[in-house]
Amino acid sequence: MRRLADQGVAVIIISHNLQDVFKVADYINVLYLGTMVASIPTSETTSDDVVGYITGSKTYDGVNA
Repeated sequence: MRRLADQGVAVIIISHNLQDVFKVADYINVLYLGTMVASIPTSETTSDDVVGYITGSKTYDGVNA
C-alpha cells in the first residue's frame, strides 16, 4: 500500500486497526454513527484522539468532510 501511494496511486483503507492505519495513511477520516466527524492529517493526530472521535467522546473543529 505504501509503495502504491508513493507512486501517486490513491489508496483507501477502511480499518479499525489504528496501528496499520498510522503506518500507511497520510490522512485519517473518522466516521461516528455514519457521519464524518474528522478529517485529519495523520501527522497531526494520535491514536487516542482517533479513538475519541470514533467513540464520540471527542470532537474535531476542523472537519473537511
